[in-house]
Amino acid sequence: LAMEQAEAHSEAVAKQERTLSTQRDTIDRLMKENAAFVGKYSSPPQQADVCPFCRRQTGQLINIREERATPRATLTFKKGYYQCSNPDCGMTYDKDVS
Repeated sequence: LAMEQAEAHSEAVAKQERTLSTQRDTIDRLMKENAAFVGKYSSPPQQADVCPFCRRQTGQLINIREERATPRATLTFKKGYYQCSNPDCGMTYDKDVS
């Protein structure tokens, strides 16, 4: 009886190890697929903004901040801070992006 129980136990352990191995392989495969997907779709190319100084489409978004209309106001708006990537210009500017 003890031999049968030991054999049944070792068969159950072997089955669990096979299941665990299959699950590890699946997790590895999904992690690789996820990394490829994130790399491909996570950061779409941003379209450049028109620089108000040189009038070229070379303004790159540097930062976005929430600002209040007045110091005591509860209403906020988003302001984008840009820098022109045109080497002849290079100016910085901001504008509302709400």
